Amino acid sequence: MIMTYFHMKNDVGMLKALNTDLPVTIVEQAPLVAENVASNTNGQDTSIYYPRPRPHDVLVDCACPYTCNKTIFDAHYNNNTQTCRMRVGLWMKKNKGEEFSCNEAAKQGFCPESCDPFKCKKPELEEMPIDKLEPFTRHEKVVIVTKIMGYPTEVKMLLQTLCLLTAAYNDRVQYDIVVFATNVTWINEDLFLFKEVVHPAKFTVVDENKTVPDLLRSMTEARRNYLLEMCNKTSVDEFHWADSCPNVGQLRYNWQAEFRSMHIWSHPALADYKYMLWADADSFCTMPWKQDPVDFLIKNKLAFAFSNFPQGDGGKNALQTKIREHFNTTICSVRLSEDGNLYAETGDNCENQRFGLVHGFFHLSDLDLFRSNMNWMTKFIGEDRLSRNPDDQEAVTVASTMLAPGKARHLELSGLKLNIMHNGVVDGRIKLIPGSYLAWWRKNAKRDFSAGFDKCKAFVKHGS
Repeated sequence: MIMTYFHMKNDVGMLKALNTDLPVTIVEQAPLVAENVASNTNGQDTSIYYPRPRPHDVLVDCACPYTCNKTIFDAHYNNNTQTCRMRVGLWMKKNKGEEFSCNEAAKQGFCPESCDPFKCKKPELEEMPIDKLEPFTRHEKVVIVTKIMGYPTEVKMLLQTLCLLTAAYNDRVQYDIVVFATNVTWINEDLFLFKEVVHPAKFTVVDENKTVPDLLRSMTEARRNYLLEMCNKTSVDEFHWADSCPNVGQLRYNWQAEFRSMHIWSHPALADYKYMLWADADSFCTMPWKQDPVDFLIKNKLAFAFSNFPQGDGGKNALQTKIREHFNTTICSVRLSEDGNLYAETGDNCENQRFGLVHGFFHLSDLDLFRSNMNWMTKFIGEDRLSRNPDDQEAVTVASTMLAPGKARHLELSGLKLNIMHNGVVDGRIKLIPGSYLAWWRKNAKRDFSAGFDKCKAFVKHGS
């Protein structure tokens, strides 16, 4: 086999001039597109492949990126280990090269043959060229939602996120955007910028008008006294959002989790909407979306859709007790089917079992599912106010699997890949090279995300 790397389509023409009976493959770190599919007299594949523009460079790509990555992906999400990816990454860090690393990992049994550049199947073809995106259908009663505490750095990061999201998606559907903020001082100073960036979409900032003393006064006396003791305070008026306490954690982060677990679903600001697209304030798009996740959710009558699973695990005894009291069973495990359906395996004796959680940074939901089950969402938090146990990832995982079985889907396994970077990782599982959004932006944005580059270059300052 002849295997080489080409980056320009014109280079393919040079290779066509080669007179060889050997199969020829053009390898590129991106989806490949076949040209002149044919076989030689020996029946060997002599198809020529050239790359589409790359959305990003990934750690494990080898010769068949989708085949290899999907194999690793399926193994990981069936609760096995990431041995294949880790092994390839280890060799690559030793500068052994991608081709050698993937080949060695497959030969030694750490990876399947689909990851071996000399044995893998032909790459899957892209569904649609990046420069020929179809218009999306705009649905009614859809809202894009996020939340910040409201500090200046968060505000600037959110401006970047919403600009990139508008360029990648919302320019085509113009859904309303609602931002919940615990402190609106700094976001109100830049309100004109936000409205300009997301125009013509409607942009609303919801002032939560909450302080820690306010929340403490709304709690039971037992919970309030517990927090006073853990935080070494004598009065609720001594509390501030910046406080971090033993066995409790950061109060501002805990409030984010509590809000997203319970309060958001019945908040008056969302009363006029039926469907919600949630994106964390540091979720950065890397390319235009070729598929519409909102349309996918609605047309398939789903209750929930998400980008990544699992992200950590949950289900400590206290939560399993709540699950048993409400559902008369416990959750033994949460799994994904081959087609991306999220489901829970339940049983009578799984109080000590932990289970995988949906990643909370990006998901879509039918708000009516949660509104109609606020008795469970309230019980889910219970006495554990201003706590990270349980948290919002546990909230959406339990609700979607127990209240809407068969109606929660993994986006990528359902054919939708959005390429959103969060905490240096794309769609929750693919490591960028370069390893930060800013480094990726400087190297690739103008080529791979021209709409975002033109619209947002003045605002992209975060993602180190």
